[in-house]
Amino acid sequence: MTVLLDPGLGYSDARLKALHCLWQEKTEARGALPSRAEFAPPEMRDFLSDLYMVDVARSGRFRYRLIGTAITQRVGRDVTGKYFDQIYAPEVLENFCASFHWIARHKLPLRSYGTMTFTDQEYLSFEALEVPLASDGVTVDIILGVVAVGAPK
Repeated sequence: MTVLLDPGLGYSDARLKALHCLWQEKTEARGALPSRAEFAPPEMRDFLSDLYMVDVARSGRFRYRLIGTAITQRVGRDVTGKYFDQIYAPEVLENFCASFHWIARHKLPLRSYGTMTFTDQEYLSFEALEVPLASDGVTVDIILGVVAVGAPK
């Protein structure tokens, strides 16, 4: 698995741009990071199958809170509720978590892209946009992401 980080947000998928615009609107309206509760299900309809939410624990661990159906079907498993260090091998974990650490530290959206393997499948290219959410408007406690598989590198 290769994951590259793009703070410049050079995304090519229209849904990633739409998520970024929605996050920006909510951030500007609140004057702080938006919370998960501010994203109503109807406005997330176009993202749901490729959406994921990751809890950011105070200990620095990450846990899947929600994983869209297209993602679980693609990877052949549902790891909702599991911590990343329970799922990923140590040699993969650091690279995989780099974007989540960056977002929690900088409190900004981040595009990640690269290639990954899925259960019984070839390497696939992907592009994702992840945005920080904070119940208190400041401390990132959830990272919301949308992934586009087969996206340009």
